[in-house]
Amino acid sequence: MALVGTKRKLTAIMAADVVGYSRLVAADDESTVRRLHEMRDLIGPIVERHEGRLFGEAGDSLMTEFPSAVEAMRCALEVQREVAGRNVGMAPDRAMSFRIGINIGEVIVEGDNLYGDGVNIAARLQEIAEPGGVVLSAAAYEQIKNKVAIDVEPLGLKSLKNIPEQVPVFRARDAAPVKTAPAASPRHSRVGWRQRAFAAAAGVAVLIGGAIAWDLWAGPQWQFKVFKAEAAQPLPTIPSIVVMPFLNASENEAQEYFCLGIAEDIITALTKVQGLFVVGRDSAMSFKGKAVSARQVGRDLGVRYVLQGSVRRADNRVRISTYLVDAATEQTVWAARYDRELGDIFAVQDDISGKITTALAVSFRPGERESLQQVAQVPASYDLFVQARQKMIPPSPQNLIAAEDLFTKITNSERSFAGGWAGLSLTKSMRVTQGFIADPAEREKTIRSAIEYANEALKVDSRSAMALFSKSLAELQQHHQDAALKFAREAYDIQPGDAYIAASLGLMYSFVGKPRDGYKYLEEAIERERVPIYRGRAEYFMLQAAYLAGDYKKAEQAYHANLESAATCFADCLFFAASTKAELAGLAKSEEEANAFNKQAADILDTLRKRYSNYEQTRLFERIKMYKENGDQLKIQQAAKSLAAISPKP
Repeated sequence: MALVGTKRKLTAIMAADVVGYSRLVAADDESTVRRLHEMRDLIGPIVERHEGRLFGEAGDSLMTEFPSAVEAMRCALEVQREVAGRNVGMAPDRAMSFRIGINIGEVIVEGDNLYGDGVNIAARLQEIAEPGGVVLSAAAYEQIKNKVAIDVEPLGLKSLKNIPEQVPVFRARDAAPVKTAPAASPRHSRVGWRQRAFAAAAGVAVLIGGAIAWDLWAGPQWQFKVFKAEAAQPLPTIPSIVVMPFLNASENEAQEYFCLGIAEDIITALTKVQGLFVVGRDSAMSFKGKAVSARQVGRDLGVRYVLQGSVRRADNRVRISTYLVDAATEQTVWAARYDRELGDIFAVQDDISGKITTALAVSFRPGERESLQQVAQVPASYDLFVQARQKMIPPSPQNLIAAEDLFTKITNSERSFAGGWAGLSLTKSMRVTQGFIADPAEREKTIRSAIEYANEALKVDSRSAMALFSKSLAELQQHHQDAALKFAREAYDIQPGDAYIAASLGLMYSFVGKPRDGYKYLEEAIERERVPIYRGRAEYFMLQAAYLAGDYKKAEQAYHANLESAATCFADCLFFAASTKAELAGLAKSEEEANAFNKQAADILDTLRKRYSNYEQTRLFERIKMYKENGDQLKIQQAAKSLAAISPKP
């Protein structure tokens, strides 16, 4: 989202970061913090001498701006010499060193802060520098070539994290001798030591107080304020997170389904957490294959935290690297890498979700952390499960049959895995709800199978939200509306943060004659799917609920929201949209307004008949029987008659 009055300029950026800061803190936090601020006190004047200025200081990193790449390079060399001098005589595992990256690029100016690729590339360059070293982009190298006395080694094109294109990188080395402090004379050594200690203690106290206050409040607060203003959607009032599709780092491209499956399971785990806003899986998975920064994702979706990761799989060994990023500050909250057997994958997912809840100060609902462990015991079963789940999207006849075959293989080999049975139930129900089975006898047989498989899943794990959801859908097909609502409610209680389950619960209230009670859950589902096109399903459910409740203006708003999201308005959606327009025509205050609504109803009905020629004789008849209340059934029948009068069949 563009900001009014945005300014841009070309500038030189130097990014610096402490090597192994977390390790140093773990060994001795007080000493490390003290030395960090001593180093910042050392670096500040050096930056100023080279006409630079500090514009970003978070954690153990520094971001500085210079009028030229030459001054940035000279500053970097002096910083590394001075820091090396401070490390003389220290044990290698206690020394504090920096990595530095330099880039020239265009930046966005916001007050005293700078943003954009020019800054991001510098930050990524420092990540690949050696301890005590400097790397620079080709753009920066061209500006300092033959102007600064350094040894330069080309490193070739490098892929930098979250930077779409590879960047030509150079390593710069300085052969200047390391400065050391002159030795104190024996006669004055004791007095000098006391004076220096007193001055250092006073300076460090002031520095620590001021710097910590900035790091913990002013810096992050200002960054968050800017981030919030830039966000394309309002940020939730509770901690919010999106789990990005995990990248496939395997040599085999076919393993992408496995990487996506791991990310989806982490999403499922997080939807069980109290007080956490989790972006819907459809919206999250829409970023598959896109090279975007955490800040951009956070801005686009209106969420604060972004979980990213990669998966490398070789036979039954899996390496998962993952990190949680604060999109507002672009700081890594935590990072971890796991090298495990495939059979340990669930423990890894559980550990990742646990770390997230700790970092964001939220918690699982009572008992739900333990329920995460009801998983496949045979690695091959989990692999098949992930494949089958991917096959269900989109739910075409061929895809559902292929998924059903894979779920069947799971249940044949491992009857104690609830996911296999629940998946079988879902594929059966979806073949019915999508209208892929025309024969009534076969349809009834398929529904009974869906019920049986859902029951098997619940025998294995009565707390499986997937099993409860499949049971709810199957019960609805048999017109057991109260049972369908009950199981949908139980699924929601287990995974309240799941957009799909929330939307389904909202739908079930329409079928039991309480559409207004479903509004809350439909609104939750719409809010959680932050990519507009994936809101279409819940918006259609809202259209139906509002129509049945007699809230025709609300129904019309839901229909237009569905259109604006570019989601497909299928048969039932078109029918309720046309019926809503007809009702609004009856409530119109003028003949002109009534005619306009009737014309819109006729146009929508015409679209319905062209796309679904037998809808009014087949699917609408089946739809009517799914409503528990006679009043709702009669209302839909009357709507069909009214539409026929407005736009008779040709």
